[in-house]
Amino acid sequence: LAEFALVGFIGIEEDYYSLMDKDLMIWSSPESGFNYSFSQIFDYNNTCIIANSLASVLGISEVGEYIRLTFINPQISNDPGNITLFRVVGISGGMPGFTNFKSSVASANGGGIMVSLENYMRLMNVEDPGGPNMIVDKVFIKLLDDSEENIETTKEEIQNLSSDKDYFLDDAISKINFMQDMFERQSSLMEIVLWFAIVIAIFGLISTMYAIISERKFEIGILRSLGMKAKDVRNLFLIESFIIMLSSGTMGTLIGTYCAYLMETNLGLMTEMPIVFAIPMDVLIKGFHPFNYIWCFRDVLSAH
Repeated sequence: LAEFALVGFIGIEEDYYSLMDKDLMIWSSPESGFNYSFSQIFDYNNTCIIANSLASVLGISEVGEYIRLTFINPQISNDPGNITLFRVVGISGGMPGFTNFKSSVASANGGGIMVSLENYMRLMNVEDPGGPNMIVDKVFIKLLDDSEENIETTKEEIQNLSSDKDYFLDDAISKINFMQDMFERQSSLMEIVLWFAIVIAIFGLISTMYAIISERKFEIGILRSLGMKAKDVRNLFLIESFIIMLSSGTMGTLIGTYCAYLMETNLGLMTEMPIVFAIPMDVLIKGFHPFNYIWCFRDVLSAH
């Protein structure tokens, strides 16, 4: 069904699922789960959690089905390999710390297969298993104090202690904070654009109102003959134009929200990232706040 060269074979310790946030793990089948899947791979041999992309290619939709892996020694020419059957105990579309657990079929090449570290060392014939010379690919560290200052201090201490080794040091908190700062900058930029749009719309409203007044002189004459003052007629047309603008703004907000939702969902499908759609209520309140219109209409409302 799949060869080792086409998948990412991963061995984890029991501390992995206690360190990682279970809310960031994406399970793609009803039977899969945090407690069941991890307990199975640590309690039984030849059990695995596979990426949803691989499961889709192999036609696996439920846990309990089997996959076959062929382990080949690259140092032996024409090695027939060691064929091993694995029972699937979990299907995941996302695992923290590993980029080869995805859902798209296009990412099936190199998809992740996760087993316990003991099974990994046994199947891969790891030299010096559990010893100081064993090669370790990744080490996850969870700090009790995950402030940026403590993270930078910890990174400096690790660099000082392991300056003679070749490694790559990364942290998720700095990435999250960077993305949040970038989102806030984009939000501020879009808010400035919103304010310009509001000002332009209000000037357009005022010009449209006076154009309507000049075109509806006969109706204005009837209203004046009924006893309405010039200020009352002007305010009447102002309210009419304001209602038209408010309804147009509401319709534009609904259409824009729907378009933004479609763009975010499509982007999430392409990037294999979790989709968290949230409407910025503070921006809506600022955009539809009555002060915006009262401030721009103060000269018109106070005219006699």
